[in-house]
Amino acid sequence: MDHRRDERNARIYSSKAARIKFVVFALIPVFIISCLSIPYARASAGSQALSTEDNEYFKNLAGDTYNCIDFYVDPKTGLPADNTKRSGESYTSVTNIGLYMAVLAGACELGLEDKGDASKKIKKIMRTMDQAKTWSNFPYNWINIRTLQVREEFVSSVDLGNYFAGIIVARQYFPELRKDADRLLADLDFNLLYDKQKKFLYHGYNTKSHVYTQWHYDLLGSESRLAYLVGIAVGGLPPQSWNLQVKNLEYRYGIEYLKPGWQGGGMFLGFMAGLFINEQGTLPGLSAGNLAKAQMIHMKNINSGVWGWSASNSPLYGYLGFENIRDDVVAPYASVLAVSLFPGEVIANLRKLEELGVRPRQLEDGIYHNFGFRDAYDIKTSMVTDNYLMLDQSMLFLSLTNFLTDGFVNGLFESYPPVKNALSEINKYSDLSSGKTVFPVNLSKKYGLSASRYEEK
Repeated sequence: MDHRRDERNARIYSSKAARIKFVVFALIPVFIISCLSIPYARASAGSQALSTEDNEYFKNLAGDTYNCIDFYVDPKTGLPADNTKRSGESYTSVTNIGLYMAVLAGACELGLEDKGDASKKIKKIMRTMDQAKTWSNFPYNWINIRTLQVREEFVSSVDLGNYFAGIIVARQYFPELRKDADRLLADLDFNLLYDKQKKFLYHGYNTKSHVYTQWHYDLLGSESRLAYLVGIAVGGLPPQSWNLQVKNLEYRYGIEYLKPGWQGGGMFLGFMAGLFINEQGTLPGLSAGNLAKAQMIHMKNINSGVWGWSASNSPLYGYLGFENIRDDVVAPYASVLAVSLFPGEVIANLRKLEELGVRPRQLEDGIYHNFGFRDAYDIKTSMVTDNYLMLDQSMLFLSLTNFLTDGFVNGLFESYPPVKNALSEINKYSDLSSGKTVFPVNLSKKYGLSASRYEEK
């Protein structure tokens, strides 16, 4: 992913580049209209909604995916790789580090890892991060997993949110690590990354040139809302900053969801914050579910047979991010993000992808390993990416963990007293109440927002 991922984030929030064109809403074919009338409710008791065979499939996939994530960890520093192409210098993001700590907690809860061993792994990571170069107690975004050298002196606000969220989950699950976690969570000032005039988080800050990025994280429908919550909880951000995030909508097939939406990065932008925050029944949660439903209808409309459109490492075109989501490239992890909302549809999609060869064994050092699904599949060429991205594998694993344990990661994160207080404060400015959800939801009617049509390309 390297610089391409940062460039994708930059373009999303650039005032010059982040413009999605819209056209007049066209007539929708009758068969698509019929799809919209079918209600889909979240499984009220997680994995209980599926058969024993289906649950075993998900547990097996979680195990394989954890094996993949844990395999590509540097034995000295304990830091996870960014991807599985091990040529040249290996850098990882603080997002990968934070999510890996949450993954280790989930692996213990699922019986995939010994709790004592996982605790030692996280302690090693925390000691490593004590040695890593920081700015105002914030680690730099890209770190060499062997030497701890930083790739550039850049601090990313959204990645910090993911990093500290992972530390919080680890802290809550491993009491013996609380002193180490509290040290990393101490003396954080997210106001250093907050534009007090525009009242949005900057994308980041270059400490070498002393320059803030010109673009901001301003959209509620992005993964950056987790950074806002973490910033409010442990970094001194004003609670009202949550509700100031822009709530613009777009719609496709008559289904509304928050921007940046389909071409803004696809499924992961809508669902990533929900790995930590229980968003069921909230505007972001309803939006994410609507986006997933729209993707299922799109699968039928273009007769692709599978769905899951999100930023990913394609077999032929490199990393596909902002405004580069292609109909012919699907990512298995993307559909799994919606597993708590659409378990039956997700498992059907995964079984089809497996039939298409997207879950091959991985050959490493002369030994074959079961590492779960590769990152992406090209529908036109039937090609499978030869790489795994740890961000995507971690999101897939944490989604399955929440589903199989009825919200284990959500519960840990929200049990941290500063997060609990932040959620209480946010409720004063925004309705975060949860409840039973049926999709699709008319968001503009429910929340009084305006929606614009997404232009087909």
